[in-house]
Amino acid sequence: MLPGTDVIKKAVSSLHPRTPGVRIDNDDIRVGLDSTDDEAVWVDVIVPDESIEEFYKEWAEVRRQIKELIQDELRNPELFVYVRMKAASEVEAGDS
Repeated sequence: MLPGTDVIKKAVSSLHPRTPGVRIDNDDIRVGLDSTDDEAVWVDVIVPDESIEEFYKEWAEVRRQIKELIQDELRNPELFVYVRMKAASEVEAGDS
């Protein structure tokens, strides 16, 4: 059984991408079962539209770090952690 999102938020709070304006969306971290009924965590990384190309240089490393931080915090190296990149305009469009 997975804990609440507070534990996961704490795990990723130390991560600060180098690209200005990029942030981990702590307000939308989700836990639950994925399509194969495995326990999973979903984390979105929000990137300013004008910084997407720049951020690609560190994307793989940020994804790896998020996965490792969560798996380490939950002491479950097999846990599925899904990390998605979203443009800021995509998130803002969903708010209206």
